[in-house]
Amino acid sequence: SGVNRQLAGDVLDGADSLTCRVRLAGPRDEAVTTATTRLRPRYLMRSLTGLLRESSAPPAGSMEASLMIQSGGVRWRLDLHASGSARESGARFLDASRAVAPRLMAGVLPPCPFASTLNEREAVLGGLFTRESYALDEDGHVRPLTTWPRPIIGEVPWGIRGGALAWNNRADAPCVMLRRDAIGDAEVHALPFRPTYPIVEPDGSTLWSCYFGGLWSWTPQRGARLEADAPRSIGIRFERGGVRLDPVAKNDTGTVRMLQREAWHWRRGSGRVDPLPLGPEGVSWSISEHGGWIAEAHPHADLVRITTPTGRQFELACFFPFSVAWAGSSLVVVSTTTGVVLLFPHLRRVLDAWD
Repeated sequence: SGVNRQLAGDVLDGADSLTCRVRLAGPRDEAVTTATTRLRPRYLMRSLTGLLRESSAPPAGSMEASLMIQSGGVRWRLDLHASGSARESGARFLDASRAVAPRLMAGVLPPCPFASTLNEREAVLGGLFTRESYALDEDGHVRPLTTWPRPIIGEVPWGIRGGALAWNNRADAPCVMLRRDAIGDAEVHALPFRPTYPIVEPDGSTLWSCYFGGLWSWTPQRGARLEADAPRSIGIRFERGGVRLDPVAKNDTGTVRMLQREAWHWRRGSGRVDPLPLGPEGVSWSISEHGGWIAEAHPHADLVRITTPTGRQFELACFFPFSVAWAGSSLVVVSTTTGVVLLFPHLRRVLDAWD
């Protein structure tokens, strides 16, 4: 019913839509009813999640695919046809030849908005508005990591002695919490801004994206400082000798999914951000690099772009990838802003074996 409500809000004729012939069949494959409509490819991405294609492979001029869904003795068959501009969007995965089935971590982990690589085999995730963080390894095993004195939305490693940094962006009490080493007590520092996600510099200082605007820095010694006025952002990374901020659109009900072709770039000491053109996949809210492997999440294109140590690039279909992190040879992806955690087991091995 949730999928029906979602589709009902976005069945349309448009340049980026594709033909969808829906066939409802009974338990003996007898046709009950058929219908033809058009819909945006991104509303199929929950079903297509896990499909893989090489980035250098051009999409076919016209693509056909069928999806079978069985429930309670009734089978739905969706016959899909994509051509023209539709094949440049999520529909390009209809010609994918390989897949890695994701493992849904619901029931094992609470909702977790952000993932970050912890060590050679694990990623770290913080339970949304809980006081707990967890380590998730490449085989899907979970262990408790840290109990913080206040609720958190995320945790990242800090320093070289097993320290950690956690934060909360509640309007009434935004804060950052720091544990300087693996056995130290947590320090709680109030913040004058509502942080989204940090990047940590070698000296332990941090720079923060902010869903509510601004680029901020924070250090345990100096505290917080506004480095530049900036639009609302989620993604943050070091790039081109400075810092790149990837924006987010918001309305009265929350985050808006829309393809944005421009990010922002800040150079230290400039006091401003400058526009930075983006490619056709639009913004990237998360990037993870480990052992020469790079995973980059493009939430509005419903894909994760993966670059191997040799420079070969692949695309992983994934519905609304919000955050990514390597856990050994596996990839952890947080799907949607509600913190659904997916594990793509041993994805590196699959791509290493790609001929």
